[in-house]
Amino acid sequence: MLILAIWGLSVVDWAGSSWANKVASHHLLAGFWHPPAGARMPGDGLLVGNKVVLIRDKLLLPAAAVMATLGIELGFPMEIRQCSRRGDGKSTMGFSGQTRCPVLIKLVALLLSCVIASPSLADCNDRPGPGVDWSGCLKLNRQMANDDFRGANLVGSNFTKSNLSGTDFTGANLSNAILVRTKLSGANLSRADLSKAMLDRADLRGADLSSAHLSKAEFHRVDFTNAKLTGSLLEGAELGRAILVGADLSGANLQNAYLARANLSNALLKGANLRNTDLYLADLQGADLSLANGMTQDQLSKSCGDAKTKLPAGLIAPESWPCINGPGNEP
Repeated sequence: MLILAIWGLSVVDWAGSSWANKVASHHLLAGFWHPPAGARMPGDGLLVGNKVVLIRDKLLLPAAAVMATLGIELGFPMEIRQCSRRGDGKSTMGFSGQTRCPVLIKLVALLLSCVIASPSLADCNDRPGPGVDWSGCLKLNRQMANDDFRGANLVGSNFTKSNLSGTDFTGANLSNAILVRTKLSGANLSRADLSKAMLDRADLRGADLSSAHLSKAEFHRVDFTNAKLTGSLLEGAELGRAILVGADLSGANLQNAYLARANLSNALLKGANLRNTDLYLADLQGADLSLANGMTQDQLSKSCGDAKTKLPAGLIAPESWPCINGPGNEP
């Protein structure tokens, strides 16, 4: 089987394969097969004779090399189709015609996938380290304090209730990751991508999130006490009731972010973008907003400041702040 798989890779012929240009509509698994220099195929796949095998699911990767010799397309969910250069073989590539895939071939492909695809699951068992690929992995209640995940691929991974205190995530991709109630105090997340990640009630005290991509992430009730968020992108982020006491948000983009009832007392927001930021009953006592951009008098009048709150030029403190003794005690 291994010899057959190798043969399936070695006989790839790109000569005159203009038909392969139409494969662009597929989202292919990078790393399995790369087109040679000059080939006009913007993805990864196998072209065997006049047959094409496309891989869209990591679990089907090993079987794909074997089934390439049969001209079978492996898709997700399990779909096997006959495809020819003339386009007779219905597929999601836009070709028309009837699917000509015997049930036996489907069963063979499924069996091969189950038998020889299991090694591809080993990625989640790799040890923590720079550049590790744990995308989509489940890592609940783990003790990984002070580990090194620099440049790691952690897209869609789940670290709920894990201890990642002091861990280095510099430049890591954590987009769509789940870190609910995760301990990240003192962690280095500078330049990390946490867009659309969920971190409700996570502990990020003293963490470094400078220049991090945090747009549309969920930070409900997260503790950012004394955290560094300078230059971070928080556009559209959810920070309701978050604790940002003493946090440095200088130069951060908070446009359209939700900070209702968040605690920003003694926070630094010099140069921060506050356009359309929801600051309803947000605690701004002692906060430095002197050089913040885009803040309006209406936003200020709905927030909770005090005599120590430094305001942007042109704005004045309300005659009576809407909060009495801080947020939560409003009339």
